[in-house]
Amino acid sequence: MAGVTAVELSCAELPVRELNAALRGLPDGTAVRITEPRGRHNLAVGLTGRLDITIAGNAGYYIAGLSDGPEVTVEGFVGWSVGENLMSGTVRVRGNASECAGASRRAAASS
Repeated sequence: MAGVTAVELSCAELPVRELNAALRGLPDGTAVRITEPRGRHNLAVGLTGRLDITIAGNAGYYIAGLSDGPEVTVEGFVGWSVGENLMSGTVRVRGNASECAGASRRAAASS
């Protein structure tokens, strides 16, 4: 796609806190690929940007939690509470998800 910025971040090179800080610093519309997650917890949390994030592998607990806007795809399994308190956006898991997936997700406004 023309005009879309693509970024790759590696969990082998960045601690989770630094990875999440890097995600928060990206402009809306950025496509991000997170490599080598190796079951790490709390990836892609606390985001307010409209990012298109792919986590390439199995991830741990609380993936894409406390966020408002990202589109997150996990190409693997996730632990409990994926998408916990997700205000808007989407989380897709290509493997299995443990319990509490999408717990306390904000419901769409009704008319």
